[in-house]
Amino acid sequence: MGLQPDRILVRDGWDIALSYVGEMTRNDLFITDLSHAPKWAVQGPDLESVRPNGLTIPVKPREVTVSHGSLIARLSGSEARIMGFGKEKPALTDPCITDVTDSSAAMAVVGPQCYALLSKLSAVDLARDPAPSAALAPVDDVTCLIIQVIGEADIPALIVSCARGYGHFLLDAIMDAGREYGIEAAGWERFEAWLTFPV
Repeated sequence: MGLQPDRILVRDGWDIALSYVGEMTRNDLFITDLSHAPKWAVQGPDLESVRPNGLTIPVKPREVTVSHGSLIARLSGSEARIMGFGKEKPALTDPCITDVTDSSAAMAVVGPQCYALLSKLSAVDLARDPAPSAALAPVDDVTCLIIQVIGEADIPALIVSCARGYGHFLLDAIMDAGREYGIEAAGWERFEAWLTFPV
């Protein structure tokens, strides 16, 4: 994130920056690295019958459900994605589920200006959809899964994930586009304080 971590939590082999040296806490727009958050791809012809660890997969594309500390986004008739935010990584062992944590980068852009920032990088307009919702769309020409979520004090966020190889490029693009809105990097603790669903 371009800052020196102040405090670090090690979880599942990941070094998670809880906060950064010199981190701003009063700015209205911040970005947090979520690459450590467990992520799974779910694929199959009958996803309505798949209930991994009791999670409910949404029925329609672009719909998102929140369950057991996880976000579940329906991408198409045969594909969904799961992202977990709990302290324990659930063991999802169904044959139609693939762990994509190590192959995916993810970040959250939190703050009222997140939609204005996104409009500089993508043609997708999630602000018109009820939150939570999701879309597969290019962000500065990188295909991304974008999930909009509302958190503490009705503050919106966009969780953006892409293939890991594009992670640093996407971070740079978001930071550059967000400069006019005062975007700053923040650690996991600030993002977790913004979350309103139980983890």
